[in-house]
Amino acid sequence: IGGSATCTAKAICDVCGQSYGDIAPDNHDIVKYDGKAPTCVDGGYKAYESCTRCDYTTYEEIPATGAHAGGSATCTDKAICDVCGQSYGDIAPDNHTETEIRNAVEATGTTDGYTGDTYCKDCNTKLSDGEVIPKLSVPGDVNGDGKVNLNDVSLILKNIAKWNVTMDADAADVNDDGKVNLNDVSLILKYIAKWDITLK
Repeated sequence: IGGSATCTAKAICDVCGQSYGDIAPDNHDIVKYDGKAPTCVDGGYKAYESCTRCDYTTYEEIPATGAHAGGSATCTDKAICDVCGQSYGDIAPDNHTETEIRNAVEATGTTDGYTGDTYCKDCNTKLSDGEVIPKLSVPGDVNGDGKVNLNDVSLILKNIAKWNVTMDADAADVNDDGKVNLNDVSLILKYIAKWDITLK
């Protein structure tokens, strides 16, 4: 009498020390283990338990998922899996990561400029148009020909006399006082005559 049978051994009598009866197949010495999640390339296993005395176990494998994860696709490249490093999925035609400005032109006193068009450096797609930059207002160059001369003086005088003329009023206001008058004409004439003055 006494003693306890296990999954691998009969009970031992407390009196005589001999084994007796049958083994107890369900009396295991259990150790529990955490599971491991599968990845795209490696299988995992569920949480399980095993017996330290016999081959009893609830171990169950989980196959690799084959589903890659992480990374971002671009307009030219598929995403790169963070786990296995392989490319997967499709490209993302609208994900332009590297851009540059092309065809930009600086404005001058005689020509308009251009902010430039935005292009994707990877796939060469034009992403957006630029904008025209109005030509620079050159002090004294009221007719926009890139020169300051008597033609400009003539236009200003006609404007002062209320003639219907087209001119760049900002360029005509060379003393920057907010008015176009004979003071501006005087300064422009001195400039043309090579006096040591600066317009605006």
